[in-house]
Amino acid sequence: MKKLYFIIILLLICSQKTFTQNYNEMLANDIEWQLTNCGNGCNTDVYFTDGDTIYNSYIYSILNGYHFISKTFWLRE
Repeated sequence: MKKLYFIIILLLICSQKTFTQNYNEMLANDIEWQLTNCGNGCNTDVYFTDGDTIYNSYIYSILNGYHFISKTFWLRE
């Protein structure tokens, strides 16, 4: 009998309407990341998306910044 009550309560809880967060694009236009590394001193590197490209019918965002100035590093959501 306890198992039956447990199953009924579990079904009632699971059947409740759930709410989720809205989707926000991570690679939207004009987005910038600042990465700070601290060791003996602190250095801040800035990365940002710099346009889009299409490869094999997929759209990629081009990552640009301190380490990726060659525009050969692509990101995709």
